[in-house]
Amino acid sequence: MYKLFSWSIIPVAILYLVSCSSQKKPTGVQEITITVKADETIVVNDEVISIDTLVDKLQALGISEETHVKMQVDGDVEMGSVQKVQEILRSRDAAKVSYSIKLM
Repeated sequence: MYKLFSWSIIPVAILYLVSCSSQKKPTGVQEITITVKADETIVVNDEVISIDTLVDKLQALGISEETHVKMQVDGDVEMGSVQKVQEILRSRDAAKVSYSIKLM
């Protein structure tokens, strides 16, 4: 009985190991910080860029749906600027976004 039981577990263990090794590995950057300043400049990981170059910067960083985006917004930023950044993040499939507001 014991030998039959141990031989029946081996195929299950092999399938488990194969499924673990074939799981999708994360690619690209895992976390970025985007700051939207009051003068509508955007800072991505300490690099100042414009809203027009944000798409290219995110593509270069290789963000994916697994990337955690920390979005920091100055308290007196217009909502339209924040929405533009949100639209760009959605277009790049960023799903994990957290927000914080810097009050002056």
